Amino acid sequence: MNAKDRSWDIKDFLSTLAFFGEIPFLGSFRWVQQWLGQSPKVPGMMMAAPDPKVALLSATKPAWMSNLQRHLPSVTFQLYNGVEVEDLLAIKKDEPSCAANKLSTIDTVVVLPDLAVALQKSAIAATAKTAQRPLSKFVFDFTQPEFDISPWGSLDDVVMGGISQGRFALSQAGKAQAAVFSGVISTDNSGGFSSVRTRNFEPPFNFSGWTGIQLRVKGDGQRYKFILRNSGGWDSPAYIYSFDTVADEWITVTIPFAEMVATFRAKSVTNAPAFDPAQVFSFQLMLSKFEYDRRLNPHFSSGTFSLEASSLSIFRPRQSVPLVITGSENKTMKGEQQLALADAQVEYRLIELGHGALLDSLVEALT
Repeated sequence: MNAKDRSWDIKDFLSTLAFFGEIPFLGSFRWVQQWLGQSPKVPGMMMAAPDPKVALLSATKPAWMSNLQRHLPSVTFQLYNGVEVEDLLAIKKDEPSCAANKLSTIDTVVVLPDLAVALQKSAIAATAKTAQRPLSKFVFDFTQPEFDISPWGSLDDVVMGGISQGRFALSQAGKAQAAVFSGVISTDNSGGFSSVRTRNFEPPFNFSGWTGIQLRVKGDGQRYKFILRNSGGWDSPAYIYSFDTVADEWITVTIPFAEMVATFRAKSVTNAPAFDPAQVFSFQLMLSKFEYDRRLNPHFSSGTFSLEASSLSIFRPRQSVPLVITGSENKTMKGEQQLALADAQVEYRLIELGHGALLDSLVEALT
């Protein structure tokens, strides 16, 4: 329905209040919902950053792995034996690959001799490309067939008398499923925003040790907001990050926690505490006529809108040297390895075979 044909809808208003269990500016009646069994608590997760992880890429299983763990007890080692060169080449082309998925949460990638001797320059460059990326971990993977979207609900300007209307639903986006935030936005009745927000997670998510959020989205060219809250209160301070989309193109939006702007009732709060990743109660996506402090959104247009999201992840830098690779004993191959590593512009350690035991060299490189 065209926004011009709509009027303020009390049903939308009451539906929003019922979903979130709140009356704006007055208070919560979630206890009534819980008493009636209509609003079960939605638990968050403890996702604090773990100890450093090291991936050992090998064609076979090394016999000395247990000794390496004894030398470095604070490091978590994960062996990936049977890795094929084709898996690594798929990384360079940004294709989904077994290797790329496995290495997304690894601090250091170690390529052992039995695999290193088979690597050509292009495969080394692909492995280094993975090592350049920050670590990431899914919070919401909207592509999963069994993804539960029920904690997400529409929160539009109907609560302020407006007539905008948005929704959040799972949809098939090409070959993969995505969550789609879409609808119609109008500035009539002093409105001008549409959003989707989660119910509060109790207990909240704990992202201690992580640096920020990454969104994988495809938009319509407009500027959207991503919003987090450190408090379970409905009318509580919000931490906002605005991001521009490219029409009909998938992009990764990187949102450092340190760059999120503290706001209260759409006004920035200059003396607010820094965002605390240890207690994240709710998530929100919004399209609004305004940024904050009454500044206009420079990339906003009323009418229909659409933002597809495939995932929401947390990320952090790697905790140690990203790449350790075993140098080939063949001089020509070794020269190609060194050129590939130099071109990759990633911090690395090159282990020289024939100069001391491999185990000792690995301990030194990872310490």
